[in-house]
Amino acid sequence: MAGENLREIACVAQQRVNDAVSHVVFDPLLELIWTASSTGSLHSYLCPSLEKYTVFGAHSTAVIGLLAAAEGIVSLSSGCVRMHTRGGLSILNFRDKGFFDMLCCDWERPGAERPGAKRMLIGHTSAKISVLDLSTSCIATTFPAGQGIAVLRSNGRLVACGGMSGDIVLKDLRTMKAEHTIDAHPGKISSLDLKGDLLVSCGLAPRRGRVYCDSVIKVFDIRQQVRPLTNIPFAPGATTLRFQPKFSSIVLATSASGAFLLTDVQGGGIDFQGYQVNCDTDALLASDVSSSGELLGFGDSGGYVHVWGTSEHAHANLFSLPTELPGVSSTQSHISEQDSFANVYIPGSSNTPFSAIDTSMPIRVGLPPRMVERVLLEQMSAVDFVGYVPNPHWRRGIPFGDASCAVAGLRNTRQIWKAISKEQTAANQWSTLSGVTSQLRVSGSKRLPKAYRRVEIKQSQSKLKFEEFDFSYYNKTRFAGLENDIINSYCNALLQVLYFIPKLQAAVTSHVCEREFCLTCELGFVLHMLQLARGSTCQPSNLLRALCQIREASALGLVEGLEEWENGKEKSLAKRIQNFSWFLLEQLHKEWGGTTGLESCSPSPAASISDQLFGMPFRVRSKCRGGSHNEVVQDRLSFQVNLQYPTGKSGSARPRFAELLERSLCKQEDMRAWCPHCRAYVPLQQVRLPCSLPSILIIDCCIRRESDLYFWNADGDHNDAVSNSTSARTKGVQSGLMSPANQTGSNWWLPFRIEITIDSLTSRVTVSEERSAYGDGASDNEIKHKKSADAEGTAVSHAVYELTAMIAHIRDDFENDRLFHDEGEGHLVAHVKVPDMYLEMHGWHALPSSVQAVSPSTTSNVLQHEPAAAAVMRGAPVSSSDWVLFNDFCIAPTSTSEVVTLYGKQKVPCLLYYTQLQERIMENNTSANVSESSPDSSATLVKSSSQPISDEIFKHLVSESASFRKLSASNDISSTFWPFDMTTEAPKPGLLLGIDAEFVALSASEKGSREDGVEFVKRPARLSLARVSVVRGEGDKAGVCCIDDYICMVEPVYDYLTRYSGVSPGDLDPATSNHPVTNLKKAYLKLRYLVDKGCRFVGHGLKKDFRMINIVVPQDQIIDTVELFHLKRQRMLSLRFLASYLLNVTIQKETHDSIEDACTALRLYEKYKQLVAAEEFHDKLLEIYRYGRRHGWEISNDMTMVTAQCN
Repeated sequence: MAGENLREIACVAQQRVNDAVSHVVFDPLLELIWTASSTGSLHSYLCPSLEKYTVFGAHSTAVIGLLAAAEGIVSLSSGCVRMHTRGGLSILNFRDKGFFDMLCCDWERPGAERPGAKRMLIGHTSAKISVLDLSTSCIATTFPAGQGIAVLRSNGRLVACGGMSGDIVLKDLRTMKAEHTIDAHPGKISSLDLKGDLLVSCGLAPRRGRVYCDSVIKVFDIRQQVRPLTNIPFAPGATTLRFQPKFSSIVLATSASGAFLLTDVQGGGIDFQGYQVNCDTDALLASDVSSSGELLGFGDSGGYVHVWGTSEHAHANLFSLPTELPGVSSTQSHISEQDSFANVYIPGSSNTPFSAIDTSMPIRVGLPPRMVERVLLEQMSAVDFVGYVPNPHWRRGIPFGDASCAVAGLRNTRQIWKAISKEQTAANQWSTLSGVTSQLRVSGSKRLPKAYRRVEIKQSQSKLKFEEFDFSYYNKTRFAGLENDIINSYCNALLQVLYFIPKLQAAVTSHVCEREFCLTCELGFVLHMLQLARGSTCQPSNLLRALCQIREASALGLVEGLEEWENGKEKSLAKRIQNFSWFLLEQLHKEWGGTTGLESCSPSPAASISDQLFGMPFRVRSKCRGGSHNEVVQDRLSFQVNLQYPTGKSGSARPRFAELLERSLCKQEDMRAWCPHCRAYVPLQQVRLPCSLPSILIIDCCIRRESDLYFWNADGDHNDAVSNSTSARTKGVQSGLMSPANQTGSNWWLPFRIEITIDSLTSRVTVSEERSAYGDGASDNEIKHKKSADAEGTAVSHAVYELTAMIAHIRDDFENDRLFHDEGEGHLVAHVKVPDMYLEMHGWHALPSSVQAVSPSTTSNVLQHEPAAAAVMRGAPVSSSDWVLFNDFCIAPTSTSEVVTLYGKQKVPCLLYYTQLQERIMENNTSANVSESSPDSSATLVKSSSQPISDEIFKHLVSESASFRKLSASNDISSTFWPFDMTTEAPKPGLLLGIDAEFVALSASEKGSREDGVEFVKRPARLSLARVSVVRGEGDKAGVCCIDDYICMVEPVYDYLTRYSGVSPGDLDPATSNHPVTNLKKAYLKLRYLVDKGCRFVGHGLKKDFRMINIVVPQDQIIDTVELFHLKRQRMLSLRFLASYLLNVTIQKETHDSIEDACTALRLYEKYKQLVAAEEFHDKLLEIYRYGRRHGWEISNDMTMVTAQCN
């Protein structure tokens, strides 16, 4: 190749644009070329066509060394040495505290690419050389080098160390003693290479006060006495040097400008050939020569890889092994204009699609953002949204550009990212935690308890299924939790609060309409699930799915998930839940209807449930300041009150909560708005006064600034008299020596009871408060008498409220200063005071409110009051004031003092729920009366209205399926199901049915990688119901399918999972599908009707199916064959394996079919009953497990013979 004309064969860009190629190496065994990027990734390409072979991330920083071996590829960064297979699997990861200054590397001896030679030399900037043994991942030896090492090369006898000062030191590999020292270049050594007795080098040289690449290549003879042979001129300045493997004295020299030459160094450089790599304006950074000498590889700063040679048939190695390529099958699809694009086959791509990029991981996008100094902001003037600052260095007559250079530092300031080691990070975290803990200790606050911290559903390291997560560890009560690994799960806290409002639950669970995305229906379904779950965990995915389809919710920034939703999402989590609470009540008010049929969803003349419980009518009076006309009066309806904070100084006396609420209810403000009389925008004075009081008062805390939170802190500035009188009591509460009953004098700013009086004649609102958690001891009769007395005066409205729930924003990272700078972090929890009727509904009987549960302390001899909800976990009698903390699926009892404890800035209130005391008394009295009449009727108190799906609704849904069957018969399409005949086979309690469901993936699973390179699942793929089939299990039509619904998708399908679901593209599209396609809500109503009727369901793995369908089925109605044929502490058996062994049937050959799986589960259940009746079940189960272990749980050819012998 030295005497032939070279040309560029191929050129290709790496995965990211402007990702500089720092190193290029040819593979010694395969026809591959390896490149390393400045961002830490490794790429390999087929030679010489440069088709991409593999790409993977190796380091978090730039790769500064790259070596190829038989076992894989070795890469070096400043603090880490890693080795990967050619497929990207990590097989070595070496890190050491003392090795964070590595700069270069080479094999200890030539030919180290052969198997077994795994010792490499590493040069450090701290003037030392280390020998790393790759077989043991340990440093074999370390010896001093005398100077910082910039480049290393070895020829098997000597190792050449190019230093920072321009000297080259030759060391003996056996003794590691310096044999010769060469003063080669004035500046740093850029590159050098050894071959036989020749050494070539290039470096840097100062010229005119600047540093340039030396314009000569120096050649030395290193046989006995080192002597210079010749200096080869190379005007562009050499940056890399490599010997040609086929010839002993031909050298490849490259420059940053892209020019390179091949010259014979023993001939004095007279015979040479010059070429130019087309790298445009980018710099050529790396080069290498293949072992065959037929190919040259180059890499530039723009991320392009170039391969040069004399022919397209050139080889990288003389004897290469065959390269293993993945099998690619091309499928061509022919569609017409009427066909769906879902039928088009999209071939795979080696590039990572944008939809698969983990949005939570940081991505380097070039230079860090600029920072504008405060001194510039103070002097800035704005004109038409463009800010400018006069240059203070500009003077008339000064040279052009001097003033701009003087302020270049201020104008180009950028953020600095600092790489911190694990030890430094841990130390910083510990120092921060210690500082915050000490600060909390001084201020009188406490550390955030564990029950408040965010809980996550993590996949176990033993690679068990996702459903095997133990939720019971976080919930010892009988109340249901909600999963938080789905989008829009921030709504969980609000859903828990709404569940414990009896009238709201009874109203929404009895509502059914035909609209597909009706929040009232979906909320009723969720509350029904929470009622039946009894201590388990639910997933409100259907409700949150419906939320995503409402445009108003997206406009308010309430929707998470897709990129367009994330861009418009409200960043503040507290503000998002406050907006969602307002939107949900408004939507319930809009959707409310009195009919339970499927005819319409038109609003009913009757008041909505939102209006009945939360509605507060306001009368707004607006008066024009400049006009003489009468004031404008408008009536408005609001469902929550926004708390207004004063704008005074923080050192002033802190007002009471009642004073702020009074100002917020009777609000007066000046504004500029439209006047209908003046027909213009004029200054208006607006006064808002409530006309009546709601049953439940929702208060939006509206904490937006640091000054707003000042009012809530127990240690805020307030009157000295209050502070001195309560300091002793506060210490007693925090130390745990004072019972809640004696805390009436506590300095809690948030009251537990408030009294509101509205006088419409005087337009005055009066709010008084009581901070005691147990009130003033007023009896029920006194409160009733007070209400009746106020009712006589029509102009006065009076109500007494009690705090029953609170939603709080939790920040458990101890970074209090970032509370209002990064509000998107954290999570939400809910404190709920559980009514007695819910305790009875879950199996416990409440005592009178005067009785309190008391238990001896485990840490002292002092008797301490125990929260009544703690007795719920043990089934003990409880009182009627029970506070429970709901943190997604982590549920724990709490005390009254815990509700109002804010822990500094770590717990910020968002929404407060005050319920009229009269309403609470009526609920408790109703519950007590029902309990006295019938011990089992407490469950029906709320459950009586939770069966809204009547026989007429189910008949209407079945008739739609029957009409599709008739249409299929007329079009000669075979139908897979025979609907219920409601006249002869109406569902009844105990009816046996087989069920199976199939799912599609709406998004890919989110994965991460640990430091050792092992991947783990951060969040599983988001699945959605695609098909559900129900098969009759008894009667004349046993084994005949009665429901076979395909679900129409409202979101794009990421993966149809055809191999496991049997669903193909086009099956879920009503325009192209040959199957009965319906929406998710109608399919849910059919299944919910069968569950409410008491039908029994047989299936395999029903836990996951019902979880994804979003329905709770009582355990006595579930017959799961995966649990029937299961030995304790052993693996679960697949349906295919059990069917082959017990039924001699082969199913799921190429794909899954839900009808076939449901029928198979019914047959397995019949087989189970036969074995149990013959008292042979246990022996047969042991036999199945023995066979499975012996054959690897696979179906072998002798399965038929074994089954025949068993039968």
